[in-house]
Amino acid sequence: MTENLKLEPSHKVLEIGTGSGYQAAVLSELCDHVYTIEIVDELANESVERLERLGFNNITVRSGDGYKGWPEEAPFDRIMVTAAPEEIPELLIEQLAQGGVMVIPVGKQYEIQYLWVITKEAGGSIKKEKILTVKTKVLDGRIFITGKVDNPEEKLIITKLAWETKGARSVRNDIKIKEEFKFKQSAKDILITSQLRTCLLYTSPSPRDS
Repeated sequence: MTENLKLEPSHKVLEIGTGSGYQAAVLSELCDHVYTIEIVDELANESVERLERLGFNNITVRSGDGYKGWPEEAPFDRIMVTAAPEEIPELLIEQLAQGGVMVIPVGKQYEIQYLWVITKEAGGSIKKEKILTVKTKVLDGRIFITGKVDNPEEKLIITKLAWETKGARSVRNDIKIKEEFKFKQSAKDILITSQLRTCLLYTSPSPRDS
């Protein structure tokens, strides 16, 4: 993904999905400034502390919804999106400078996803190029949980756990319900997952640090 950005030292870059801050640190060595957005408050705060401690002074971290980009700092010469929306967000294309490039995975979480390179050419025309198949988490944090979950307290715990692990689904055969949670909640004190008898979770690691 970094290679496809074709970065130059003068570039201003927007990264969607800060994670640990590793990718932002890599980008910062190749461009002028990195603006990076993380939807999970705890991760954003940890990344700020980590990057400052390591001496990265050309990275600005913000907690928020990356789907909307960072219009106050637009336009950007390059945009990297580290998680997959189902469609290419028009708001991010709008925030590309002329000649700008965006690298973004696109597709549903449990289906084939593709890496796209989007270029805003002279005059504002948009060129879209499909590069290769990829596998990553979804951008907007929607988590599908299936299973028999009747207790409201257990349902809240599962919701928080799913947010913390970036993806979860039941692998039980006695599926009774299917619910879609869209949320942004603290996951600090989720320590009792082994006590959940009604829903066995399958979790997949975040690709952000890969």
